[in-house]
Amino acid sequence: MGSVCVMCHHNNDDIEMLKTHKIRQIDENRKSSEHIHELETNLHLFHNQFQHLIKVNVDALHERISSLEKDLINAKCAMNYHNDRINENFQFEEYKRPHKCPVCDGTGKDRTRLTCDTFGPGTHKLEHSNCNACEGKGIVWG
Repeated sequence: MGSVCVMCHHNNDDIEMLKTHKIRQIDENRKSSEHIHELETNLHLFHNQFQHLIKVNVDALHERISSLEKDLINAKCAMNYHNDRINENFQFEEYKRPHKCPVCDGTGKDRTRLTCDTFGPGTHKLEHSNCNACEGKGIVWG
């Protein structure tokens, strides 16, 4: 057993053990602080790298969106151009379909009117005239 302190009546061995413990605690605290500093530094670096990657990806997305918008505008212009050419070349009448002429019942001849053709002296031929509604075709559109 070691000597005893006269003032506080503590054993010198206990005091040495407390000093050693205090030194170990200080050393542990220093190591913990260094480790915390290292983690904070790595976190800061990771954050900067992450921010950089986000910026690069956002910039790439903006470029892609701009490119797609231009392609869409060009496609729309091309579609309008071709639609205009089609409409110029083919004058479509909207929703018109062929139907049998209701005046001549599809024969092309108007049964209510007769025409007289002259072939020579004294020769006459009576026949039905062409239907005015279908112009003799037997079909009307509508």
